[in-house]
Amino acid sequence: MKSLDVFLDRFQLLDNRLKHEAIGRIGFYLRKFEHDLELMGGLSVFTEAGWAFFHEFRSCFLCSKNKRGEETEKFIYTNQPYVFQYDQFSQKNPLR
Repeated sequence: MKSLDVFLDRFQLLDNRLKHEAIGRIGFYLRKFEHDLELMGGLSVFTEAGWAFFHEFRSCFLCSKNKRGEETEKFIYTNQPYVFQYDQFSQKNPLR
């Protein structure tokens, strides 16, 4: 997700389709990441070091969500399989 974010920041004059796909992918990964954090946060199996990693992951997630969340909230991902598919994404979220 971080590499897509850097990609978008560095290449401001991107083709609209590539930008659409990159932002769509970020939103997809944010949703999966948030779900995983919710599941992990309810576990009582972590050591102190494990909790440190969990909090670092959560911090990275929050930074990404704060930066790109507003752009991605409008997207519909109901037709996505486990791995992001742009052709299916663009059916529910056509490029404008």
